[in-house]
Amino acid sequence: MLGKLWRGWRSARDEAAVRRRAIPDDLWKRTLVRYPFLQRRDADAAAELRRLTSLFLDRKEFDCTGGLRLTDALAVSIAAQAALPVLRQGIERYDGFVGLVVPHLLRLAFGPDHRRLLPLSMLGGAALVLLCDLPTRFLPGGIRLGVMTALLGGPFLLWMLRRNPC
Repeated sequence: MLGKLWRGWRSARDEAAVRRRAIPDDLWKRTLVRYPFLQRRDADAAAELRRLTSLFLDRKEFDCTGGLRLTDALAVSIAAQAALPVLRQGIERYDGFVGLVVPHLLRLAFGPDHRRLLPLSMLGGAALVLLCDLPTRFLPGGIRLGVMTALLGGPFLLWMLRRNPC
């Protein structure tokens, strides 16, 4: 029952995001013309690519440097190319860092029992995002949440690789 409720909530959240970040038809057509490899999909896959592109635009932040101007066309083309590799798996594959680090740390601390690990991971992930968000609110210069999580994630990744080399 809980799984059905979770899937229903996620579906409603995703559909609201797709409506909120709907890609105009003319912009989508221009993107497909500009990047022909995005066109090589059947109708269902093309519709899913457009949906995932909207979700990507809704969930991710885009910044430009070096004088590059971020236009809607550029944002859509980046999002479409990013959504292509996860076309069959879903955009959740990019939800990454917090969903990777927190369960690994908690598994080390509390063991592999998923009955405990799942609720602890949910609370731990929320706590980590909150702790990373606090400095972004108070430090001058508008440092972003993604930068703070990367500052934690980089050393953690190196530690994990050193502990268990591939």
